[in-house]
Amino acid sequence: MQYISEGVKPEETIKKERFTPEEKTQERLKQSSVTPQKYSDKLDVEQPLTEVKDISKRNSDRLATLGLYTVRELLYYYPRDHIDYARQVNIRDLEPGETVTIIGKVKRFNCFSSPKNKKLTILELTLTDATGQIKISRFFAGPRFSNKGWQMQQKKIYPVGATVAVSGLVKENKYGKNLDNPEIEVLDSEGGQIESMKVGRLVPVYPLTDGVGADVVRRAIFTVLPTAEQLSDTLPEGLLNQYQLIDLKMLLKIFTFL
Repeated sequence: MQYISEGVKPEETIKKERFTPEEKTQERLKQSSVTPQKYSDKLDVEQPLTEVKDISKRNSDRLATLGLYTVRELLYYYPRDHIDYARQVNIRDLEPGETVTIIGKVKRFNCFSSPKNKKLTILELTLTDATGQIKISRFFAGPRFSNKGWQMQQKKIYPVGATVAVSGLVKENKYGKNLDNPEIEVLDSEGGQIESMKVGRLVPVYPLTDGVGADVVRRAIFTVLPTAEQLSDTLPEGLLNQYQLIDLKMLLKIFTFL
């Protein structure tokens, strides 16, 4: 069982710096060729993350614990793996052990605190498509999620009749097949486009540390990805063409958000 507040595996934890994120950032600013300025609509690869408009101070501090202080460093923070959610299947064709995406309508909704652990909240959706139905569950640990207001908000997000895309690992138990703590996106319509960074696609998996969630890293990289156009390839164009190699700019885009 995977809890939302436990998104970091022990082996992914790295040793923390003895300096605070603010101290490390200031040291990098001294070494940077970019003149410090409070936010700029035009990003530069040498720009400190503290100056990127769409990255909050809280998240720039989190990224600093990973040793990421500038846009360039963030671009070169490669994923260690990818999870394949690109394959879309019907509910009846789900096979245990596969990572897939299904699209269905919400037939039933339930969100409640666990009777055995009041700090654990369970969100359950029963989904149907033309081939069958399945119940999926997500688990949220923490007092925030036990709040009745938060639970009622989820009911508005996933109303009965809504079309959703769900991605996850297929598992099977005595109650039948299910998707293990999946990612969920509500679609505008049955044929709606999936726009999530985590649903219906190859999802990059990054090395993390305590207090830094995968979503923080993914969204930050997505924000600065356009600056990859400013990078120079170390290989000459002739060599790239001769061996039909992908250039650095395209490689970063493919590697990060396939």
